[in-house]
Amino acid sequence: MNTRGLKFQLVTWYAALLTCCFLFLGAATYIVLQRYLISTLKEYQLRRGRQIGQLVTIENSQNNLGNLGLEIDSRYAPGPNERFVRVSSMDGKILYVSPAPASQLFSPGDLPGPSWPEKAEAVRRIPLKKGHEMLVTSRVVRGQNGPSVLI
Repeated sequence: MNTRGLKFQLVTWYAALLTCCFLFLGAATYIVLQRYLISTLKEYQLRRGRQIGQLVTIENSQNNLGNLGLEIDSRYAPGPNERFVRVSSMDGKILYVSPAPASQLFSPGDLPGPSWPEKAEAVRRIPLKKGHEMLVTSRVVRGQNGPSVLI
């Protein structure tokens, strides 16, 4: 096989060009898919926060925030579904913390305390052990009769 021949060089360049195109398309697909999945997860969590906010508003109007944990566990089951939910009042009192997930990927006690966002909804990432990250969405529910809470 003559490596200096025009036919060999053209085939080599064509193979290299195809390889580069496939690598570029693969990397672009990975990046676009990653961004899509993260934005979808963010929207899902914000929607879940709004739903829990409605539940908090209902329980708050009935002056029954003590029953909040049972309602969240029965409706959303955050522990078995590998989710984390924490509801706290403006004075720092924790009204509800979900149990640790079965995978033990994180412990609710290891997560940083609640930080009140400037807007009604906020999103941030928290680093976990072993290089993982947790996407945390926050929702502030302003109480009409009772305290404001952070979900």
